[in-house]
Amino acid sequence: MSRYFVHPAIAVGACLVVPVERVDVEQGRSGRARWFSAGRGIHALVIRDSHGLRALDAEGESLPLEDLDQLVPGLIRSVPTLRGEKL
Repeated sequence: MSRYFVHPAIAVGACLVVPVERVDVEQGRSGRARWFSAGRGIHALVIRDSHGLRALDAEGESLPLEDLDQLVPGLIRSVPTLRGEKL
């Protein structure tokens, strides 16, 4: 199971960066033993600058904003504008 968390925007020069974190939780059973595993890491960065809004995955490759917005509903509308307002 994966859950996604959006962190507050960080101003870097003339752009805003919004980190999106993924937390994975797994559990299972092997015979009489049970196991549990969890991990977390950056899933994507949403960037707003003078060129507009875009997203990069953890490897730095372009990620469609629509795909990211499906994983984290309302994400795109929640990214502040460069003036600090909401869309």
